[in-house]
Amino acid sequence: MGFFRRKPRYTIHGFLPEEQSKLDVLYTLEVYPAIGGPQTVLFTIQDRQKVSRLAVQALERAALREPYEFLWYFALGHHYCGLGRFADAVMANERALALHPNDPRLEYALATCLRMLTRAAYCGSEFRDTMMRVSKMLRETGLEAFLAGGKFDPDEAVKELQKLGITWEEAARESVKHFKKAIALGLPSSERKFINTIIESMREEFLMLGVII
Repeated sequence: MGFFRRKPRYTIHGFLPEEQSKLDVLYTLEVYPAIGGPQTVLFTIQDRQKVSRLAVQALERAALREPYEFLWYFALGHHYCGLGRFADAVMANERALALHPNDPRLEYALATCLRMLTRAAYCGSEFRDTMMRVSKMLRETGLEAFLAGGKFDPDEAVKELQKLGITWEEAARESVKHFKKAIALGLPSSERKFINTIIESMREEFLMLGVII
């Protein structure tokens, strides 16, 4: 009689223990020596960005050595986000999903990157007024914390979208699609509720801009 391998219990955040171990080996060899070890306290954004730049270099080399290892692309997506390289993060997560389909973490990561790019909706002279209206509406409904894009600069979002050749409306719809896929792949109930709240806030937010997603 054969043995069945238990399906991993995924959550939307973090790596499985064996994945983290593989990353730790790479970081120990190629990242930690440059920052004084894994226990280094990162006080500033500049510190964290330095680590992300070093990690990106190491992970890109690893991806060249093992182009079919999804883990490198998954981790690259995370560090690209830390550097504001959201177009690269989208492409890295898409590559990870192609190599490792039906992983809710990758669906969530891709959806989150696309959501950041919807910040481009707030470019132009009407940015401040629109943001005030949207923030007021979300605050009244208790959803302000889920405002799409966080503090990512709208002009930078436009540049990143141009690299991907899509509009912010397309990014918004793709984001919701991948959030829904993450939910469908069997996440814990608390995380399904969290993602549903994000989707609801996105719909409310973009409805204020005249876009239905």
